[in-house]
Amino acid sequence: MRLKLNNIFRLSWKRFGLIVLAFILSVILHNAIYGLTGVEEAVFFLLAVIVIPIYFIISVIYSIVVFFMNKCFKSISEKNKFKKKSERKKKR
Repeated sequence: MRLKLNNIFRLSWKRFGLIVLAFILSVILHNAIYGLTGVEEAVFFLLAVIVIPIYFIISVIYSIVVFFMNKCFKSISEKNKFKKKSERKKKR
């Protein structure tokens, strides 16, 4: 489960570029469809204004939380390793 969430929400430079590209493409497609047909369409407009920014915000928050959790757990595990080493030396 966690691996799937990492694949979906973990933000990287490649994914950031894809988000920006999707936003620009949605705006261009929205304007192109309106220009060609004269009819306002909502799909690409909603993608550019609501869906893509919400996905970006969720990805940023998820990446920050995962970063700090990994950093916190790493420091806790290092402290535990140090304690175990000192306990071994005391037993000898």
